[in-house]
Amino acid sequence: MTTPLDILHFLDHAFLVKREDTSDSPYNGNKRRKLHSLLTGHCGTPAKIISCGGNQSNAMLAIANAARELSIPFHYYTRRISTFLLSHPSGNFQKSILAGARFIESKSPCEEARKNAGTEDLFLPTGIAHPCAEQGIAMLAMEFVEQLGTSQPVGLYMAAGSFTTAYYLAKHIPENFQLRIVSLAEKKIRSPFPETPFPTERIEQIPLPFSFPFGSLHDAVPSMYNRLKNAGIEFDLLYDVPAWLALEHYRFPENEAAVFLHGGGLEGNETMLARYRQY
Repeated sequence: MTTPLDILHFLDHAFLVKREDTSDSPYNGNKRRKLHSLLTGHCGTPAKIISCGGNQSNAMLAIANAARELSIPFHYYTRRISTFLLSHPSGNFQKSILAGARFIESKSPCEEARKNAGTEDLFLPTGIAHPCAEQGIAMLAMEFVEQLGTSQPVGLYMAAGSFTTAYYLAKHIPENFQLRIVSLAEKKIRSPFPETPFPTERIEQIPLPFSFPFGSLHDAVPSMYNRLKNAGIEFDLLYDVPAWLALEHYRFPENEAAVFLHGGGLEGNETMLARYRQY
């Protein structure tokens, strides 16, 4: 399960990239970590799995694959699916259908999904923001310690959506790590669990250099995507590439190892690239 650290020379800096995209399983990136407990039987055996979100979500596809592997029904609540997508399935939507996902359209998908989850079901909120995600992310923190030690200062850079990975990394990484987050879906860092505050020690939020709604398109993204790919590593267009746009304007501390956590999610680039070609 351990993923390598590869050197990426970019932005006049030598980064170590935690290659969470290199798994040869149906899961990669933080979704693989978040689903580890479920896949290894440490999160119970639910009657069915229920989740919600966008109809091209990477989390959706990862959960669909996990449900198929575990032979558990998967119900996914989403907003209205376009007639075109229904008649011409593509990307993660098509792959999730093939994995056995049942789609349920709703004006309030997450509210309805939570309401319809029975006591024997497992409800996974958007981004798999669930306590079952902790075990796999704690293992990721242990890998960082094994690969980088506990003495040298480390700046750990990452994109964040639901903050679940960031939340559990902040809980488990040692004191020589400084977590630096580029938030894509929220303006401010928040806890994925309202009853538990985010551990704010050794955490910095790096702002985006411009404002655009999460999931929308921006002229600067394809150029940065190609620059990164030409430098040797492909990143996903929804989270990691915008995060690199923020890092382009960031002043990196001296005498600190700069590590970027690859979020995986390359399966989502198919539909994102198609959107950009029409942009």
